[in-house]
Amino acid sequence: GDTDQVIRMLTAAFSYPGPLNGSFLKRGVGGMSSPDRFGVDLLEVRQVMDAIETLGNESVNHALLSASNRLLGLLQAKTSLLDTPTTLNQILILMELPGFSHEEIFEKVCRIIERLPHTSR
Repeated sequence: GDTDQVIRMLTAAFSYPGPLNGSFLKRGVGGMSSPDRFGVDLLEVRQVMDAIETLGNESVNHALLSASNRLLGLLQAKTSLLDTPTTLNQILILMELPGFSHEEIFEKVCRIIERLPHTSR
């Protein structure tokens, strides 16, 4: 049903850096967007996260946390991913997750932030 489709979409978007890099981008001149030029549209991120939270569906929340954990695991394991300008965008998006206060997610994000190149901090 609809819940399964939402879970598939969230899993696809939040499990890997590529899809998340193309999500929630601020729009530049002419409606064009670029992750390294315009950054993240935090208002859009918050609206989506509020909508997810409003669903109140435990399966959706669990899928989002699992996908985010997968992404954070990739970022921790592949140091080369931390050197990209989009890593900070991904972290900003993940910090808006309804489950961000979940201890495991919070700790992983903190460890990744510590490892970011000084120019990103």
